[in-house]
Amino acid sequence: MADNQDDEYLHIAANALKEIKSGNATAFAPYKYALYGRVLVEKWFELLARLYTSSLPAAVILFAAVLVVYGAFCAGFVRADAEDELNELFVNVESRKDLDYTESFLSGEIGSLEIVLQYRPATRDLNKTNFTQSLLEHVDVVRSVIDLPVRYKGRVYTFYDLCTYGPFPPTTMPDFDRIMNALHVCVMFTVLDCFWEGSFLQNPPSTVVVERPSYCPHMPQFLTWSNFNYQEFIDCLADNANVSGYDPNIIQGLSNLRFDGYLDKPCFSYHQDCPSEVIEPHSNLFREAGVCDGATAASVTPYQLVTGYELADPDTDSLRTFRTNLLLGGTDSVQNNLRSNGIDLTQGDVIGLLNEWKDRMYDHVVDYDEGRVKAYRERPSNDRLYGFTSNFFDNLAEELSVAVPALLITGYVLMIIYCALAFLKFDLVQSRMSAGLVGVFIVILGTAAALGITAAAGVSFSLLTVQVYPFLILGLGVDDMFVIVGTFVEIEKKKGRDAPIKELIKDTMVVVGPSITLTSVTNFTGFLLGYIIPYPAFRFFVIEVAVAITLNYIGIVIAMPCYLVLDHYRSRGKLMDVLCCVPAWWHSDKDPVVNKVNDVSNEKEEVHKANFVSNTYMWISQANEEYNSVLTWFIAKYYSPFLQNFIVKIFCIAAFCALLAVSIWGGTTVVADVFPGDFGRDGTDFVDYARINQDYFQTYLFAIVTKDINYPAMQPQLIRMDERIRGIDNVITPIIPNRFWLRVMIDFFQNNIQAAACVDGLPIPLQLKLQAQHLMAGIISFVLDPTYFINQQCNPLGNVTCLCSYNFLTISEYKGENYIIIPPDKFYDYLTLWRTFDAINAQLIFAFFVPAPPPFNPSNLSTVVTASPLLYAQTNMYVHGLRTSETAVNHIEDIEGIIEEEGVDAYNLGQVILVYSQFVELYSEMLLAAGLIVIACFVATILFLMDIYSGLIMAGILIVNAVEVYGFMGIFEIQLNYFSVVIFLGGIALGVEFTAPLVFYFLKATSGGGKHRSSGWWIVREYGSRNERMHKALVNRFTPIFNGAVTTFVGVFMLHFASVRFIRIFFFGVLMIVVVIGIINGLLFLPVLLSIIGPFAQVWPNNIKSTKTGIQNPTTEEMKGFGDKATEVSTTFMS
Repeated sequence: MADNQDDEYLHIAANALKEIKSGNATAFAPYKYALYGRVLVEKWFELLARLYTSSLPAAVILFAAVLVVYGAFCAGFVRADAEDELNELFVNVESRKDLDYTESFLSGEIGSLEIVLQYRPATRDLNKTNFTQSLLEHVDVVRSVIDLPVRYKGRVYTFYDLCTYGPFPPTTMPDFDRIMNALHVCVMFTVLDCFWEGSFLQNPPSTVVVERPSYCPHMPQFLTWSNFNYQEFIDCLADNANVSGYDPNIIQGLSNLRFDGYLDKPCFSYHQDCPSEVIEPHSNLFREAGVCDGATAASVTPYQLVTGYELADPDTDSLRTFRTNLLLGGTDSVQNNLRSNGIDLTQGDVIGLLNEWKDRMYDHVVDYDEGRVKAYRERPSNDRLYGFTSNFFDNLAEELSVAVPALLITGYVLMIIYCALAFLKFDLVQSRMSAGLVGVFIVILGTAAALGITAAAGVSFSLLTVQVYPFLILGLGVDDMFVIVGTFVEIEKKKGRDAPIKELIKDTMVVVGPSITLTSVTNFTGFLLGYIIPYPAFRFFVIEVAVAITLNYIGIVIAMPCYLVLDHYRSRGKLMDVLCCVPAWWHSDKDPVVNKVNDVSNEKEEVHKANFVSNTYMWISQANEEYNSVLTWFIAKYYSPFLQNFIVKIFCIAAFCALLAVSIWGGTTVVADVFPGDFGRDGTDFVDYARINQDYFQTYLFAIVTKDINYPAMQPQLIRMDERIRGIDNVITPIIPNRFWLRVMIDFFQNNIQAAACVDGLPIPLQLKLQAQHLMAGIISFVLDPTYFINQQCNPLGNVTCLCSYNFLTISEYKGENYIIIPPDKFYDYLTLWRTFDAINAQLIFAFFVPAPPPFNPSNLSTVVTASPLLYAQTNMYVHGLRTSETAVNHIEDIEGIIEEEGVDAYNLGQVILVYSQFVELYSEMLLAAGLIVIACFVATILFLMDIYSGLIMAGILIVNAVEVYGFMGIFEIQLNYFSVVIFLGGIALGVEFTAPLVFYFLKATSGGGKHRSSGWWIVREYGSRNERMHKALVNRFTPIFNGAVTTFVGVFMLHFASVRFIRIFFFGVLMIVVVIGIINGLLFLPVLLSIIGPFAQVWPNNIKSTKTGIQNPTTEEMKGFGDKATEVSTTFMS
């Protein structure tokens, strides 16, 4: 008789109270009151059991009802909305509001950055290689991208049709407009703009011929940026104003630009047309230059943006890599540009065209690089070429939003096979393989039903829904099925197949109902608390998982017992498992195969010892007959006695402490960061590209956006805010493209207009130079304040002294400092005039205003159209060297702190805030959610077991699990971000699966031999040793727990074959750590812990004996006081 078949009559609280009342059992006073609480919980499950077993038709109807209702829930799929826009999925809620605010004003105006990167490995310094050859190859590839033809809806387009134009607005000078439009300046940021060869990128296609003006015979006849002297051209326009339509105001603005084209730049190659000296390119060239001036001042490029030095060692002069950024236009600007050329496309068509070009550009760069490898196969492949486009992640998200059928089918087939084999027996009548299959089917249906419900409720599907959800829920959902079926089989074996099905189902539900409810509640809480992660993709995911956990729990608790009722009748009718309509005519109460083996064994023992197959079959059959499974037999005979050994306990405690210590150390190595390369698909070079970008560039464009504020009154705050932000570490020193628009406007009126107002006393050459600006100052002053000059009785257009007395600016004091500002009462008049007279610089800094200031007509000096109050203004900046999330978070917090301190209604917008804002509150949110999960488990344990001490043990194990999982994430170099955190939180809750069944059984278990312990005013009577109760708990609960762990592994195993790294790392990797740590703590350390400091038994009988060698079951005579039920159970045990 196996020792796992002890009396479980007292496990049921109602039975225990009955026997305590009759004097046949004892309970410590607090535990006695706890039993009353347990009765309420168990009564609920007893009522459910009665419902299932009221009749066979009732079980059939309930089982079918669950399937029908869940099938009806799947109808919600008709409202499913698959979201594959990254800006909608992975932008946090607060940043999403800011982004929505920006898009509401600048929809279609924001261009996208495309990168072409040429790279050499970090082990090779560009100075030590053929740098010139690399630069020439870079010219070739970028030019090939620019000329790349893309066919879209019957037309061919190139980069010229789609790019962001340079700073040359239409003017009143026909030849200027003709030549500049023909040269077609596109904005790009490239290292090549430091050299004359950079002009090759801006030269028009060979099919475009640009002739010089006839009145400029000294210029080359056919103009390209390689021979075009920009300043010489402007001088020619001024000298021939009568023919060129010379406008001094426009010319003045154009002549203030910081470049003279490419002719004054050095060459790095001995090209026959090189107009200047040839130099040997070297690493420090770019740092010494600071910036590279391109064909447009908008292309003034900080060297950090296009040259890759060692970020880990900022002082090194070792240049590793360089790149070119091409800026596409926004949808509105591209649409308007195409319309000016007679091509009318809708915004949707423009977006499709831009995406088509990006895809072709990426493929072209890949093909180009492969061609280079083939062409230079005789030399080491030191150069690598990478292409990246801004829609790369959008394309990836779109691809990942489609399920991979092979992975889904394989994963679910593996689970079906395992569940079937787990309940398979040689005796096909007693086999429960069909129960395993039905359990998997219920989980699959519940998983689909959860998606139907959430879809109907408006929860969008995301790539996490498609790539992770089906496997995760499969692994979690099957656990409860194993507990119910395994417990039912054990109870059926103890009480006999002829026991009433009502009694079998009732005992099963009362025993396992509280524990599986606790695990489901904790899992539900753990994943739902992931909702604190402020990213839509994760919120969608955790809602779907939480609903699926709920439906799977309901389905398993209702449908599974109903099916067990049906399966019990099948077994009693001696019908085959799975093939339930086929009678097992050969079946008898004793397995004839075993009998035959035994007979042969009695006659020919020697032969049997050699017959490995027969002996193995006999051994397995006997193990199944006695313990229901070989694993349970192993636990009872070897594993449990092994753990009861004192030396083994000491070793386990030492190993537990060592594992915890290693985990704490590993926790100190966890890095909170996100590596973009983890989001690349296998078989692409994106991982290498992302690594290069992280190691050598880390330069980001960000913007400070101010909202609907009182701009005239808040000028000092805006100026101070801008100055302080630009003083933050890693923010690149201002250059023309990223200057603050208000500062540029004030500088215009201070340095150009106010300075030109008083020309008397200046040298004659300087007076002539300022003549155009002096005239402009007169016009502006008269337009701004005609009343002032009427009162002064002078004309600013003709009286130098009169104009000189007028102050264009004023001074305002703020926080102890004086700031030169625009007069607040005329701020929006100044804004209109600045955008007209300084249009070039206004466009250079990419200043976005909503509403846009109206133009001013200088021919009508009687009035100026006042600009409407600004609702939106944007200033662009660059930040460099944010190598870690810590530096990025510091950058974000510094900006937010400055904005708050200056009291400006503004926000930070850009890739830094969108990617790294998750790390600002990551630790606090993670610790809060983890703490709530532990508290939820503690409270639920108390509610179901009415035992605080057991709740503390459960909470302690969960905390240890969390520490160890976190530590091994550091050891295996899994970064901490919201992807890993959402599974980490779920993993904490999943730890209950490995602990709750064992603790529940241990608390209820009784064993032989009583002893008393006294302490103060109370007396504790512990019934039996903890070792014996630990033994019972292991024998009865090890197998279901282990099977649950295996099914979790099998369920998520296919995630290991996902085509993107982040799923393998953050989902499969973390889940594997959770499962392994859960098994070690739940099935090794927890039993030892319970055997040493586990809670006392809640109730114990008064007359059960114990022996030193094992547990002695009560006789029928000793159990008379337990009533008829106890006698029946005891008789069944001893039969």
